[in-house]
Amino acid sequence: MEEVASQGRFNDLPEDLLIKVFQHLAGESATRCRRSSGPMLSIVVVAQVSHSWRAAALGAPRAWSHIDLNFSDVSALPRRSLAYLDALLERSKAVPLHIRLYNYCPKHDPGRPGGNQASHYFRSYDWGACERAFHALLRHAHRWKTFALSCEASSHEARRALLRRFHVPMPQLQEFAVHLQNSDGFHTRGATAKDTPLLPSAPSVHTVDIDQGFLRYVVFPRSIQLSSLTLGGYRSKFVGDISAILAACPNLQRLRLDNKHSSFGGVLTFRDGPTVETINSRRIDTRNSRRIELPALTDIQVLNGASDALVAINGELVLHSLRSITVRPILWHGDTSAFLTTVCLQLCYLNVQLAHRRQQTLSISDIVRQFPYMEELIAENWTVEATDFGELAQRDVGRNLTRLSLPECAFSPQGDEEVVAAAALRLVRYKMNQQGRETAPFILELPHHATIPERLHTELEHLRGVTNDTQWDM
Repeated sequence: MEEVASQGRFNDLPEDLLIKVFQHLAGESATRCRRSSGPMLSIVVVAQVSHSWRAAALGAPRAWSHIDLNFSDVSALPRRSLAYLDALLERSKAVPLHIRLYNYCPKHDPGRPGGNQASHYFRSYDWGACERAFHALLRHAHRWKTFALSCEASSHEARRALLRRFHVPMPQLQEFAVHLQNSDGFHTRGATAKDTPLLPSAPSVHTVDIDQGFLRYVVFPRSIQLSSLTLGGYRSKFVGDISAILAACPNLQRLRLDNKHSSFGGVLTFRDGPTVETINSRRIDTRNSRRIELPALTDIQVLNGASDALVAINGELVLHSLRSITVRPILWHGDTSAFLTTVCLQLCYLNVQLAHRRQQTLSISDIVRQFPYMEELIAENWTVEATDFGELAQRDVGRNLTRLSLPECAFSPQGDEEVVAAAALRLVRYKMNQQGRETAPFILELPHHATIPERLHTELEHLRGVTNDTQWDM
């Protein structure tokens, strides 16, 4: 940057490019500020800034529309003054705003190692400055396009009050996120009144990421037409009426559940699943439970053992369009086959990760057999046997499978990798014979650390040359 500026080349750049350079430098500086563990703010310094660059930046409102304020880190002090915020709000004029606000008090624990530093951060926290900045931003809520808040609210009253602050008109808001910090040990027992609507004056919002700690109080109004919903939390199971929330989001396309912090444990198990006729009969039986139909939902992500909420309402869900599930890692306790076999019959994509191989209670071929429409399977940290590849080479098992990825998997039994590799080779040959008649090209991704005998490796390379449709990565 200094070399370009010293040669005066900035004067020759078009205005749009100058603005993009400015936004890039500002964004990189903010990112380093959030990630840096040092006491000083990382700043990009340019020796000479051309008049053209300065004029382009000052004259472009969208260059000032990204507001990132951090009140939880003393190193961010230069970027959190009210004067700094006022300058951003003024220079951005009337363009939509993208806001990220970190508003919580650092933990004060002088008894632990580094306690003096913790005390320093604790004393530097300025709640009054936070409130003044938040109040100034709320005056411009009609301009918000995206808003993300990390905050601390350690009482039911504080959480309700926070949600009510977002009841002002937000006609342009599209993405909204609110996360809780330092909430370990806080329980929602006794807070059962769901009396606080979520964003009642934000008709354009389509993406919401909300901490599970708010679910005891929040009501999802019918005016919200969400397509993406994330429910997050900390070290506790999900609380609140999950079924009521999902029932209020009939247009939902993506659902993400994330406990964020959870101890590894539990297993994933399957039992003999019901027949297709039984599944269909369950879907139309409404005598014992209300139906929650989400006809547009195609993708579910379950992270850090957050599946309990879905398992609990298994009998109510009707997900005819569900195609993709990601579970990383598998932390489910008990039998989950009821949920999987009743709502995932049409499943085409599955991404599963084992926390520990000792949790494995089913094989790769078991998974594919459970879901006859499976097209892509990514199984990480699994144990793979020769029989898995042998069963996948049968006509009625894995017929629609077009991609099998096995990162960090281990071949079993150890010391006999040649048998497993030979079975994988037979699966590749079988899929090659299918191509052109029944299925799409097949992709096989074996573990990078797998030991493939030279003879089989040569034959695989020969097959790669025969057709460009079948691929594998080793």
